[in-house]
Amino acid sequence: MKRLVGAGLLLLAAAVFCCAAYPPVLIEVLPQEVPSIVAQRVFIAKVVSGDTVAVQTKEGAVNCVLYGLHAPGGRWGLKARDYLQWRVEQRYCEIEIVGRDRYNRAMLRLYSGGADIGLSMMALGLAHASYPTDPVFVLTEAAAQKRGIGMWGKK
Repeated sequence: MKRLVGAGLLLLAAAVFCCAAYPPVLIEVLPQEVPSIVAQRVFIAKVVSGDTVAVQTKEGAVNCVLYGLHAPGGRWGLKARDYLQWRVEQRYCEIEIVGRDRYNRAMLRLYSGGADIGLSMMALGLAHASYPTDPVFVLTEAAAQKRGIGMWGKK
């Protein structure tokens, strides 16, 4: 039992350390034109998949993808979706809009309770880093791989 508590505290400390560098700044509206970085508090209406959420706006729900990660298909994609539902669905969260993807969906960093949800998912082995040039994503994914966590564990 002590080992489980110790491991949980270590994971919590790592999540707090990772998220301290990315504190969200809150504003009120989701703009149609997305500047390079905009942050705000929003309501997550629905989790669409392991890396996509529907953000509630005045005009209705808008699908947005989590920046820097890609959820795998199959059983680990379902686990990623379930984790997102548990953490953010039907809740107010903070987001930082980073840009738009090739399908014109807003790409965002998602925060709940001060934790960067995308980094948490990578640390738990629920997602791949999709931007190999970002050292935070690369190191987080590498640590999960090295420890055999989540999809990186034994088959």
